[in-house]
Amino acid sequence: MIEKKSDLVIRNGPIYTVAGKDGWAQALAVSEGRIVFVGSDTDAAAYVNPDNTKLTAVIINTSADTDISLNLSIKGISVSKGEIYRSSQNENCILAGNYNGEEILKIPKSSVTTLSLFSKGD
Repeated sequence: MIEKKSDLVIRNGPIYTVAGKDGWAQALAVSEGRIVFVGSDTDAAAYVNPDNTKLTAVIINTSADTDISLNLSIKGISVSKGEIYRSSQNENCILAGNYNGEEILKIPKSSVTTLSLFSKGD
């Protein structure tokens, strides 16, 4: 069996791709900085980390005027580290930095921030 584990899997779209029949997908997967899958939530399951040590969180700031600062807390999960990806009018899913599990996250106005997180013990 070919291993398809990815660094980042985004599910439960809608995700606009500008490709395919209608340009919309439910899910995508990223590995080593490249999109390796675009399609349905069901098919994206093949790209999810099988040991459940990774979590993806998507934070959308719809405000056109206000940046958001927040402390991330996820019930039952202790985050050790992660990567921050950002999309906005001027950025297209760029790697914006690393996350150490404790710092305050800054979410710029009118942006989508995606966190690829690892739980402690990984």
